[in-house]
Amino acid sequence: MEYPPAIVPVLVMLLVTRPLTVLLHELGHAVPALLFSRGPVTIYIGSFEETHQSKSVKLGRLTCWFRRNPLQWWWGLCEADCGSMSVARQVIYVMGGALVSLFFALLMLYLLLSASLPMPLLIFCTLLFTSALFDILFNFNPFLKRTQAGQTYYSDGRTLIQLLRLKQSAKTYHQALQYYRDKQYESAATLFERLLKRGWTNEETYRLAGTAWLFCRRYPKVIQIYMALCDKCPLNADDWYCLGMAHLNLNQPEEAQYFLEQSLALQPDNPYTLNALGYLFTTLEAFESALPWLNKAIELDNNYSYAWNNRGYARMKTGQLEQGLADVQHAIQLDRENSYAWRNLGIYYLLKQEPEKAREWLLKSREMAADTPLINELLQQCDTKTA
Repeated sequence: MEYPPAIVPVLVMLLVTRPLTVLLHELGHAVPALLFSRGPVTIYIGSFEETHQSKSVKLGRLTCWFRRNPLQWWWGLCEADCGSMSVARQVIYVMGGALVSLFFALLMLYLLLSASLPMPLLIFCTLLFTSALFDILFNFNPFLKRTQAGQTYYSDGRTLIQLLRLKQSAKTYHQALQYYRDKQYESAATLFERLLKRGWTNEETYRLAGTAWLFCRRYPKVIQIYMALCDKCPLNADDWYCLGMAHLNLNQPEEAQYFLEQSLALQPDNPYTLNALGYLFTTLEAFESALPWLNKAIELDNNYSYAWNNRGYARMKTGQLEQGLADVQHAIQLDRENSYAWRNLGIYYLLKQEPEKAREWLLKSREMAADTPLINELLQQCDTKTA
């Protein structure tokens, strides 16, 4: 098939103009990214993060990858570290490409309308204008693209919508933080979870939501939050600890031990995890096994009331009644709001066969926290022994 002679130069011009406007569009993203972040910025011309059939050009922190086949230079991608940018700066970063394309399109339109251009230049400017206009319209369309490798990329329009939603959610985030600081954990957790559903999915929000639900003793919620976080990033020692405590309180000892050991592998000298493992063994009535963990927790943090209290309980159950009582009394001195310690004081008097005195301290524990484990069963034992 033969083409008319005029079409050949037009096709050549198209092969030049399209890559040029794509490159300008991606540079419009890259320049704000270089200004607003300290990490590397990468541009891909003709691919989405594919480098195996490309050549690179490096300029400082900016790297440009070009497909070897120029016929594929019809689209592009800019990648930068947005985590270090504020939402407002991310908006500028996303808008940068469209603004450069708009400026270039307007410049070409001005030349077309105000200048008497020779025909080749007229065609060239028209193609540049059309290509730049296409970049604006195409990228502002809120869509997502999935590659054959399973990766997902959002158009500028869709990214911008998400960022504007995040901007609107900033007030909610600060309100949730205030609730958290004020120990209004249920209100905080509810707002944090609402933000996650809206797309405010940074790691810190997951962790704040998870720990807030843990304080509320909503253990299935804790597991749900941290399992979702696990899909985003590797869990740290505190994350494993929270998962362990959730399973421990759901009476799932095998799962609890696994998660607590994962936490300890990352942070061997964490007194909270050591105490949790000691407490786990007391729930399994393996009191001798609990003591080494609790001893180490106290060694690392001599003012940790719960570790003193749990060791006191374990000592009582291994026949060391007076040593156990001393530990529990010390736990109360460290934290008079520790309902477990008052409960264990009642247990001491039950073991001493003094149910009336035991009942006094058990009732005090229940007044502090009605859901303190074993409290109602222990009160029933007092009633039986008194009768």
